[in-house]
Amino acid sequence: MIHILFLPGTFGSTVHCILCQFDKNYTIRRVGTDQLDNLILPDGSIHTFSKSGHYKNKKQLEDLFNSKEKPLITTPMYPMRDCATKDIIELFSNKRPDDRYIFLYVDDLDHAEINLLFYYHKVINATGGIEAYFENSRFDITSWNKNYTHWSQMQPWELREWFSIFYPSWVEKDWINGREHIKSEWLVVSTKEILNNTHETFLKIINYVGEFDLTLTDEFNNFVSLWRSKQQYVLDEYAIIDNIVASTISNTSYTWEKLNIIDEAIIQRKLRSAGYELRVNSIDEFPTNSRDLNILLEPL
Repeated sequence: MIHILFLPGTFGSTVHCILCQFDKNYTIRRVGTDQLDNLILPDGSIHTFSKSGHYKNKKQLEDLFNSKEKPLITTPMYPMRDCATKDIIELFSNKRPDDRYIFLYVDDLDHAEINLLFYYHKVINATGGIEAYFENSRFDITSWNKNYTHWSQMQPWELREWFSIFYPSWVEKDWINGREHIKSEWLVVSTKEILNNTHETFLKIINYVGEFDLTLTDEFNNFVSLWRSKQQYVLDEYAIIDNIVASTISNTSYTWEKLNIIDEAIIQRKLRSAGYELRVNSIDEFPTNSRDLNILLEPL
């Protein structure tokens, strides 16, 4: 068996897809080569490609280990609400020690924030809006305001600030440091590798579990090129965030279109890390130019 352990947003569906499409040994879910382009949605996701063994809680993992019939490829997410990353790794290592493992992760805070944006665009927007994200928050909302019982009671400025304060700690613990527990024989692949060296990284993944089908070289090259081009909008979005932060601190003129709340929270976190707090209490509409944002800066 092959197990692809991944965080939401770290291209788990894509890795599953390329194994099924381009590895000689695992072609059960292969679609026609003329349909490959249609697998990649406008947001860059491959959610039309149904993942097998997509486990989201500990009971589903236990059912897998106890079942006589097992899929060739599983795609468990980590961490699970009822099972920490370390425990998921130990379960697989103990129950299926001879299987092949691909562990997808983010290797620093910048790429964790890029992953937040991928998750926002590919998962949240595709499943009914921002509610789906905060509904599953692991933080007790009453620690922000004892009168609140649900995140939706927050005003937009509160939600933005709350998220900017809390996400760095849990992405470090659950995302960046999760790889500390993996086994040496596992293949560990970062989103940075995938985005910066897509072709070679995908080939490395395929050849780790099997053998690349050389008869599909042209189709593979075309698929990789199209897939990578459809991820670029998020990297461009993150570059705008960096430009906003730099121009706001230097008080140089820069304008931008209306941002989403994840963009705004990342900006607030970056400014805080640079030594500035934003005086945005009761300011629900985030500024769209650096001059207005600069006025709100307060040195820490």
